Amino acid sequence: MLGDTALKNEAELLKHLFGGKEKDFKLWLGGRMRMVKKKPKKKHSVRASLSVKQLTKAGSSLDLEIYANEEKIGTLILGSGSLFWFGRKRHIRKRIPWSRFAEMMDELAYGK
Repeated sequence: MLGDTALKNEAELLKHLFGGKEKDFKLWLGGRMRMVKKKPKKKHSVRASLSVKQLTKAGSSLDLEIYANEEKIGTLILGSGSLFWFGRKRHIRKRIPWSRFAEMMDELAYGK
């Protein structure tokens, strides 16, 4: 069994290695230390609004409001012919046809 001094040194080492604070892990008596996993805070969230007349007709869309750290960063409107992007606090939308969107995603995911 480890002594109290060894437990303190081990706790200090873990704090240093993981940049943690005392609340990040729990010290158990009996010489065992276990990390307490903190639930990661969500950075992004999405709110969806669906208007469906018929999926193939104009006017049907899925509106996604996208947030980062509870601040709106944009709105993505998905329609049958294309998608539209409204940036943060913008009033003019950017139309992107689905074929162009596919090219952009392929380039982003796989490079040129």
